[in-house]
Amino acid sequence: MLQTPAGFRLPLGVKDIELALKTGGEGRAPMLVAGIVRDLLSSIEKSRAKMGWSALALVVHEDAGLPAPK
Repeated sequence: MLQTPAGFRLPLGVKDIELALKTGGEGRAPMLVAGIVRDLLSSIEKSRAKMGWSALALVVHEDAGLPAPK
């Protein structure tokens, strides 16, 4: 079940991913998956800003063409 408002909202998740990518870059550690997650979260951040990390699962679910969860 998806809950809104979330206790840890999406914009905070985007901020954390950005910090992780910055730290990885400083240490020259490739963080390919973090980059993909950042891009996906950034693209949905405004439309689902009141949601938490469950928004990521919802978008993947929708992109797969599956029916909306009830």
